[in-house]
Amino acid sequence: MKYTKEHEWIKYDDTTHEAFIGITDHAQSELGDIVHVEFNEPGDLSIGDALCTIESVKSTSEVFIPFNGTHLESNKAVLDDVSQINQNAEGTWLHKVKVSDPGVINVLLTKEEYLKSL
Repeated sequence: MKYTKEHEWIKYDDTTHEAFIGITDHAQSELGDIVHVEFNEPGDLSIGDALCTIESVKSTSEVFIPFNGTHLESNKAVLDDVSQINQNAEGTWLHKVKVSDPGVINVLLTKEEYLKSL
């Protein structure tokens, strides 16, 4: 997996050029219990566009796409049970995205680099 300084994890498949995106355990811990997730519509996105809004007991935060791509789908199961994110943030994907430029994955952080950035 790869990570961003904005506390997102990315699991990338170099065969399909598709990536699953979620929030890190650290992000979930900082947000507190997540109570609601609102997904944006699928479609073409640019770096920094919002994928969804996450509401927690402490605040509201957005998840942003860290590369250009096409938002293919959102994990609808999360809408039925947001506690999945609270229980296992790094095991619960939020979005599936087709990556426009696969080379961008190499500039994302490794787990070790991410943990050092905290």
